[in-house]
Amino acid sequence: MAVCVDIFDEAFADDPAMIYLHPGSDPKVLKEKSIHNFEKSFTAPGVKYFKAILEETSEIAAFSKWVYPHPPDPNAEDPEKAIRTQQHVSGSNEELVVEFFTKFLRGRMKWMVPETHYFMSILAVRPQYQRRGLGSMLLSAVLEQVDKEHAKAFVQGSAQGIGLYLKHGWGEVDEILMDYSSYGGAEDVRTALLPRHTKLKTIVSDKRCEYSHYTNMGKIEAPIGCLNIPLPLCIRRLVKEPPVPVSRPGDEDVLNMIRKFGEKYDRHENEIRQACYLADGYSDIVVILKQPARNHDYSVDSKKFVAYCPTLNAVDKFIQFATNKTRSIENVSVFDSLSFRPNDDNGTPPDDECYLLVENMLKAKRPKVVICSWKDDNATCNNDFIKRFLGGGFKEQPLLVRVPAEWKAPVVIVRSFHPSAAINYRKYNPDYQVLLIYHFIAAFSELGQRIQEPLWLADINTRCRADIKAGEDDPLTKWGSLSDPYEEAYKRASGILKQILGPVLSQTIGIELKDYEIYLLLRRLGDSEYKNGSTEISKLYILWKEYFGEHHEYELGLDLLIQMANEQERFDPKGFDPKDDLMERLQNLAAPNGARAQSGNPTPAPPHGHEPGLSGVRRRRLGGPTPAPTPPTPPTPTPATPVIAVTTGAAPT
Repeated sequence: MAVCVDIFDEAFADDPAMIYLHPGSDPKVLKEKSIHNFEKSFTAPGVKYFKAILEETSEIAAFSKWVYPHPPDPNAEDPEKAIRTQQHVSGSNEELVVEFFTKFLRGRMKWMVPETHYFMSILAVRPQYQRRGLGSMLLSAVLEQVDKEHAKAFVQGSAQGIGLYLKHGWGEVDEILMDYSSYGGAEDVRTALLPRHTKLKTIVSDKRCEYSHYTNMGKIEAPIGCLNIPLPLCIRRLVKEPPVPVSRPGDEDVLNMIRKFGEKYDRHENEIRQACYLADGYSDIVVILKQPARNHDYSVDSKKFVAYCPTLNAVDKFIQFATNKTRSIENVSVFDSLSFRPNDDNGTPPDDECYLLVENMLKAKRPKVVICSWKDDNATCNNDFIKRFLGGGFKEQPLLVRVPAEWKAPVVIVRSFHPSAAINYRKYNPDYQVLLIYHFIAAFSELGQRIQEPLWLADINTRCRADIKAGEDDPLTKWGSLSDPYEEAYKRASGILKQILGPVLSQTIGIELKDYEIYLLLRRLGDSEYKNGSTEISKLYILWKEYFGEHHEYELGLDLLIQMANEQERFDPKGFDPKDDLMERLQNLAAPNGARAQSGNPTPAPPHGHEPGLSGVRRRRLGGPTPAPTPPTPPTPTPATPVIAVTTGAAPT
């Protein structure tokens, strides 16, 4: 594999990664490690190497490495953990190495699936043979098979290589930016992420509202929804990927604290294991909840443990949305203010000891941001340090507060509220979920590109405070309070539709079947030019998703409501005072780069006529076919080069 290393080093000699990742490393040691990595990859699942050989001299002029579709190894080490814990060659910029490989790993994970995609991993041509068609030959050798199988392919392309990939049918949908300025290089070095498809595709996860649209020519900057609601453009534009975090020595100290605390109070090893799993994330952001649920099943694996708990599942979804799916609960630290205490009645472990544990864990982690989603009701906090980290509920107060801490810089506190308020007690009111989503976006923005608090947030805050003050329970959330919950859901959905459509379009004279009436109203909504915000559409979506699963147009109804909400510019209709909208536009234009929290710079609106994530996507109408997408132009064929042979099988030596 030494020849592969030589060709790779020659082909990418001017690449910033080659220059800045290992600037002080011994070239011999670096080459030995590269040879070891190539040899190890040669026997990895799905990997195939191709080489281009000059027939007259038998010289290897170029090679490519592909990873064919293959099932994942269930025993494989977590790839991000492997990157964080790898041994670095002496003289490396270790933090830059971790950031580089983590960003490229996340780029692949975001846009490709190992079981279905052909991954073009490496394409390297010796400089003296570049621009002679060798790259096209090495690509064509595999793309012919890809096209025969109607399969998918993916590549991460540098600025120098993107033209070749576009020529062969890949389309850019995303990018990775690396900042080498602090090492003497450029500030934004760009790598394009390019899937290869012949048609418009839709990726749908287990939660319909979390899917992303993409085409060969368009991209979406954030998922179109979170948890139970689709979201409008105004909040999706705020989502940015945070910087790649680094591990701290205090992370392991925290796990030891949890183990000792759990053992002191005779907690089962499974309970201790799950608490350690939640606390074992990076230290840049910490989420503080109140206490474990009473009905946890601690025996399942940690991913199921999170998925089965509504609160933890919601936190996971908020993190994923706020970071554009680059982070999850698996790599964010989550603490309970009352650890190992699901029942307040017995007072064990004692309040003071629980709060002292949280204090020691925070001091070990030294986070930059803490999302505080708890209150000390029924367990008064007398710990002066922990009092700073109490949640804010729905009080009229600043969301973000900077407080002094024992570590280097002040910590940013996000005064939030417990997720159960949104997903259990007020689940049919999307305002509560929107607030939590924004709280997580604001928290992660403090790690990188700080954002300005949007004007629309004040109205949603006000509505939630008024709702809490009214103190009325939603009968749909109280088990047994309604003899026919479907009847109540139908009345609400019908009422929302009629309010949106107005008295003329709402008329359904002579229609007695409720299912047909609701279908007719939905169809009229789909045919309308509704532009009055996503809030009412989200209310409809929640009701439709939970209570209309047996409706014959259930799937089409979900798709319609998702797309309509996603097309909205804002949550609520524009007010009667035109100054409101003008002020928001001026505020967005005037905010300087790098402004502090509450005065940052949101992502600018897209050009007129373009909405992120909807390129080439037309609204799916109820009762009618979905328009077929236009197929892309086929890739330009590459002429054969008679003096070159492309082979595969044996590894280059």
